[in-house]
Amino acid sequence: MGFLRKNATQRLALFLMSVCCGSAATAQQKTEPPTLTLQKAMRQAQERAFVVQMAQAQLDEAQARAAQALGALFPRIDADAQQLIWDSKVNKATGQSWAPQFPKRVTTAALQVSQPIVGFFPLSLMARASSMMADVAALNSEQAKRDAALLGAQAFLTAVRTQQFLKIAESSLALVEKQKNDSEALYRAGKLSQADVMRFELSVADSRAQLTQAGVANELALLSLSETLQDSNAGQQLESPGESFFEIRKLTPPPLAEVLKSAFAKRPELKAAQNQLSIANLTTWAARLDYAPSLNGFARYERDFEIADLKSRATDTPANFVLAKKNDVQNKFSFGLQLKWNIWDWGTRWNKISEVVAQRTKAEINAQQAESLLKTEVIKSYLDLRSTADLLQSSISSVRLAEEVYRLTQARFTNAQASPTDLISAERDQARARGGLVNARAEVDLAWFRLQRNMGLEPTP
Repeated sequence: MGFLRKNATQRLALFLMSVCCGSAATAQQKTEPPTLTLQKAMRQAQERAFVVQMAQAQLDEAQARAAQALGALFPRIDADAQQLIWDSKVNKATGQSWAPQFPKRVTTAALQVSQPIVGFFPLSLMARASSMMADVAALNSEQAKRDAALLGAQAFLTAVRTQQFLKIAESSLALVEKQKNDSEALYRAGKLSQADVMRFELSVADSRAQLTQAGVANELALLSLSETLQDSNAGQQLESPGESFFEIRKLTPPPLAEVLKSAFAKRPELKAAQNQLSIANLTTWAARLDYAPSLNGFARYERDFEIADLKSRATDTPANFVLAKKNDVQNKFSFGLQLKWNIWDWGTRWNKISEVVAQRTKAEINAQQAESLLKTEVIKSYLDLRSTADLLQSSISSVRLAEEVYRLTQARFTNAQASPTDLISAERDQARARGGLVNARAEVDLAWFRLQRNMGLEPTP
C-alpha cells in the first residue's frame, strides 16, 4: 500500500509539473510577437497604406460619377405639389360661387415623366467619358497597390538591413575590444609600445561610435516600417534570412525585349493616358453639340384636390344644374414635345470648346510623354537589377577575401610580422565588406521588386 501511495504521489507530482510547464510554455508562446516576413509586410502595406486608401476613395468617387452620368440617360420622373390661396381683397370674385374660375384655394399634385431626345447623344458621350474615368481610377488603384507593396518591401528590407548592420557593429566592437585587451597583455610583456596600445583604444572608440550610429539608424528604420504598415508592433521580430530572396530563388532577369513588351502591355499609366485622350475626344464632341437645340418629350399627370362640381348659372336651366362632376374634371393628363435653343450666350460655348480642345492637346502630349518615360524607367530598372546582381557576386567574393586577409594578418600579428595598424585595417576592411554584402543583398531584392512593378506585375518574392 505504501508503494502504491508513493507511486500515485509521484504521478500526481509529474502531472502537476507537466501542467505548470505546459501553461508556462503556452504563456510564453502567447507573449512572443509573431515573426514579420517580407511577404506579410508587402501584403499588410497593400491593405493599410495611405496611398491605397486614397486611390480607393478616388475610385469610389469616379464610379459614383459614372453612375450619375448613366442615370441621366434614362427618363426623368418629377413629382410636385402646390397649394395656392388667392386674396379676395384684390379680386372680389375670389371664392364666389358664381365665379368658379376664381377659387379661394387651389391644391394640386402632379407627376411628370420627361426624356431628352436630341440631347441624348451628348449625354451618352458624357456617360462614356465618366465610365472611362472610372476605368482610369481602377487602374490607378491597382498601381497604388503595387506601389504600396514596393513601399512595404523597401521598409522591411531597410529595417532588416539596419538590424544586420547593428549586429556587424556589435561583432566588430567585441573583436576590437579583444584586440585591445590582447595588446595590453603584449604591452606588459614588452612586445608592443604604448602607441600601439593607443591605436587599439582609438579603434575601440571608433567601433563604439559606429555601434551608436547603427542603433539610431535601426530605430529610425523600425519607426518607418511601423508607419508604412500602420502597425506599432511591426518591428518587434523580423525574419532575417542569411541570403537575399534573389539568391534563394536563384532568379534571373528576363530579356529586355520581354520586359518592355510586358510593361507596354500591362502598365496602367499607359492605359490611363490613352483613356484620358479618349475622354478628351468625347468631351470635345459633347461641347460642340451644345450648339444643337434641346428637344425633350414629356408626359404629365395632374390632380386638383380643391375643385368642386361645375354648375351652371344660366337662367334657362334649373338652379344648380351640374355641368360636370368633380371626378370628371379634377384629373388632367398632357403630353408633348419641348424645344429649347440657346441662340446667344456671349461666347460661353465657344470658349468651352476652346478649353476642351486644349485639354485634348494636353492629353495627346501626356500620352506621348507617358510612353517615353515608361521606356526610360523600365530600361533603368532593368540595368539596375543587372548591376546589383553583379555587385552581389562581387560583394560575396569581397567578404571571403576580407575574412581571409584578416585571418592571415592576425596570424602574422601574433608572430610579430604585422603591425597593429595592419591588423586594425584588416578588421575594418572585413567589417566594411560584410556591410557591403548586406547592402548588396537588400538592393538586389529591391531592384527585383522595382522591375516587377515597372513591368506591370505584382511585386512578389
